[in-house]
Amino acid sequence: MYSILEENDVVGLLRDNLITVATKEIYSEGRTRRDVQRDIKSKERAIEVLSTRYAQNDLTRDDVRQCLYSIGDNHAFLRANRDPCDRMIVYLKEHFHPTHAKDPKSSLAIRTGKGGARLSHDHSKQYAYVLQSLTLWREILHGTSSQWCKTP
Repeated sequence: MYSILEENDVVGLLRDNLITVATKEIYSEGRTRRDVQRDIKSKERAIEVLSTRYAQNDLTRDDVRQCLYSIGDNHAFLRANRDPCDRMIVYLKEHFHPTHAKDPKSSLAIRTGKGGARLSHDHSKQYAYVLQSLTLWREILHGTSSQWCKTP
């Protein structure tokens, strides 16, 4: 989306105060129908204002709307895919010590032959592996989404 906005010299859209309203996800959990409807109307108004404000020459109002919808989709993608990795990293750090288990039940160690395992890792090696894996996936997911929705 960034390249489309850049080509049309309207990157300022990404710094417009209304973009937050126009691209936010609207949650219904734990909220009244009235509050959800109010947020939907507010979002629709923001999208219409921005599409009118930034449409020009080869960039139509529909093109601007599509950019805004894509940015919103990116936010939803990150929430559903990257954010769980962030939460798991926090849980790992909160509930497990990096170098030793608090007790045998909280050990992350893997022993060959136990539960079908083919490898052996002590607690600290497995902790590092899990942390590196979660961090790698988090960065891959974040990078993938930012490739098509680059912001300055």
